[in-house]
Amino acid sequence: MAFEGGGGKNKPGIREEIEQAKSRISRKDYKAAISNYKRLAEHVEKLEKYKQNPLK
Repeated sequence: MAFEGGGGKNKPGIREEIEQAKSRISRKDYKAAISNYKRLAEHVEKLEKYKQNPLK
């Protein structure tokens, strides 16, 4: 996906933070976090496409 959610200098991105938290959270919460991350990435991608051609 185009959206990586990087945190900048030496900070983990959103996806990396979810993976790091995997062992500390329930499976249900992990799956929800991944699902929400994917939805966020899709929205960011749609917004980037819209910014490139708003009249399309």
